[in-house]
Amino acid sequence: MMQIHGQLADVVWTTATVVAQEFAEITEDRDSAVTFPWMLTSETFLSQAHQRWPGGIHRDHELIFSTNGTLTVEIQGRLWIAPPGLGIWIPAGQAHHVTTEPGTVAHVTYFATDRISVPWEGMSAIGVTTLIRELILANKNAELTDEVRARVQRLVCDLLAPVRTMPLEIRMPADPALRIVAEEILRDPANNGTSADWGKRLGVSGRTVNRGFDRETGSTLTQWRIRVRIRRALIDIAAGHSVASIAHELGYANPSTFIQLFKQTTGYTPAAYFKTFENSHEPTELEEPKPWHFANRPK
Repeated sequence: MMQIHGQLADVVWTTATVVAQEFAEITEDRDSAVTFPWMLTSETFLSQAHQRWPGGIHRDHELIFSTNGTLTVEIQGRLWIAPPGLGIWIPAGQAHHVTTEPGTVAHVTYFATDRISVPWEGMSAIGVTTLIRELILANKNAELTDEVRARVQRLVCDLLAPVRTMPLEIRMPADPALRIVAEEILRDPANNGTSADWGKRLGVSGRTVNRGFDRETGSTLTQWRIRVRIRRALIDIAAGHSVASIAHELGYANPSTFIQLFKQTTGYTPAAYFKTFENSHEPTELEEPKPWHFANRPK
């Protein structure tokens, strides 16, 4: 549960939806997006194509999630995949890149660092339950009174908690040559090139490729590619494709083989994996409501 400092707050969520071609205008560095005395504020982005947002460094904590489509957040050489129901918490001051798939509706909520604190450290995966999502969306209503808006925001903060299920994380190699291999596999996860095949392209042995991947990602090339294929599957499942068709597109003749690999990697079948986000934490006992006073609210 977050701790709240001072008065609760959030500007009315009035930001217009931004379409893909406008992403390039988003600045990398920005002042706090949250106006005193509010706690949080949100923006919505609609991606009309595969889109990599400009690098971001924000003064506020940031929770990013989607209500349609899948997000990928890159921080410190790691890719975090967030299908609907899972949000990524990005601490203030942390450089990051976000990639969205066509049709993704992304919601970014900023939390004022001087008015809240969280019990977890660093980047974290947050279960965005139906209740949390609807509360954040309700904050968009310009007709809410200050007192009601304050209670809505307080409840959002009380309910946020990291998921028990580990999100899918893909470590990217830093070595320029291995990064080329990784980027090509990300573009085409069905690519079955062996470490020897990639070694020929790079002018090294297949053993060198495998050792490099193991050193920089903690996985062999084959293990790393499986995680990339699962990432692709999460994106396509969120878009409404069947597991059978996804398995076929990824090069698996038998869908059960892919489902087994998915379960070995995540601990769940594809269907069960999405359900874990709705029950990501135990209910939290809320404090007694406190009166809110906005007589001195800045105009």
